[in-house]
Amino acid sequence: MASIYGKDISLRSFYWVTGVWVALGMAYQIHLARLSGQFHGLFLFAWIVFLAAGNLFFLMKTIEVTFDLMSDRVAVNKTHSAFLLLIRGSLKFLFFLGIFASLYLYRKHLNAGTLVTVVGLFIIVPLLGGFLFVRRES
Repeated sequence: MASIYGKDISLRSFYWVTGVWVALGMAYQIHLARLSGQFHGLFLFAWIVFLAAGNLFFLMKTIEVTFDLMSDRVAVNKTHSAFLLLIRGSLKFLFFLGIFASLYLYRKHLNAGTLVTVVGLFIIVPLLGGFLFVRRES
């Protein structure tokens, strides 16, 4: 459970969309691996999905701390929240950097399944998860 402005909210819709998108991407990766006979792309896919999920997790945590800093809930201890924001934002940046470093270093092993899944994790998951979240919360 995340807490924004003192209200507990459930981010279950984001988890479901992420899980479905990764499952579809994995099915497509396995199909491509069977067609080409090269399974090393699956390991790269798993690594990049791990980094993208970590990126999304720390994005969520960074936004949560940002909302806490903007509210009056942490008026007493804003230094602690600012330090948490720095740490979580830095970790989010490192995961993001890891994704692009992996894409660059292993560009010979990339296929359409990996790229579609990564693009979807950056675009489809936040948009569709946010749409479902707003529909459920209203």
